[in-house]
Amino acid sequence: MIATNDCFDTLIEWYNNRRQNSLNLQYAETPNQAFIRKILPEVCGCG
Repeated sequence: MIATNDCFDTLIEWYNNRRQNSLNLQYAETPNQAFIRKILPEVCGCG
């Protein structure tokens, strides 16, 4: 069975927005939130 783009996109969305044990569990941090927290200000243009 070959996954469609919609199926793959749904999987990526689910994976990046779920709680993970290696991240900040005090705030139920998701991979997306951890990435934004850790990214360098010069890269994202927010600093």
